[in-house]
Formats: sequence, structure tokens, C-alpha cells
Amino acid sequence: MAEEATNIIGWILNHGRVRSIFDEVQAEFSFPPNKVLAYLVANMTWWMTHYIAFDCLHELKDFLHRAVISRKDGIVDAQVGAEKNHQKKQKLEDDAVAHCDLIDDKDFWH
Repeated sequence: MAEEATNIIGWILNHGRVRSIFDEVQAEFSFPPNKVLAYLVANMTWWMTHYIAFDCLHELKDFLHRAVISRKDGIVDAQVGAEKNHQKKQKLEDDAVAHCDLIDDKDFWH
């Protein structure tokens, strides 16, 4: 599960348009309003940074889940972007769907 959590964090951080959708949902439903937490990356040699990064990801769980439920098509479109190559486009779409499915997987969060 640690590898999957690291993968989700990296995916969000490496796709600015995808991250902005998650941030919009977070700002919309956070208290106080418009509060957006950062996504933290673990240092590979410091185990405590893994705990902190995963704890932060868990704190963002409800916002991520809400975004996947309400804006999954937008998230997929944001990752695919203007890609014209059919094979690359399909690969990007499959990757986005797989990450959204993982976020939506209740077993992942336990």
C-alpha cells in the first residue's frame, strides 16, 4: 500500500491540471473555506517522512474521493489533454482511470 500511496502523490504532483481539479474540490469543501493542503513527498531514506506524507494523503482522502466521484471525467480529460496519438491517448486515459479507481477503493484507505 505504501507504493500505491506514493504513486498517487506522484501522479497528482506531476499533472498540474489534475492537481488543480483536486485543489478546487478541496477549496470548495474545506473549512475554513478555500483552505488547500499541500501534497507531501516522502524522502526515500527517512521513514518519518513517509509517515507524514501518508498521513497528509489520508487527511485529503475525503476531498480526493469527492473529486473522483464528481469530476472523474474532468480528471481523465485533464490528464489526456490535447494528445493526438491514439495509443498515447489511451495509455494516459487508462492511467488516469486506474488512479481514480485506486482513490475510490475503500480497501486502499484501510
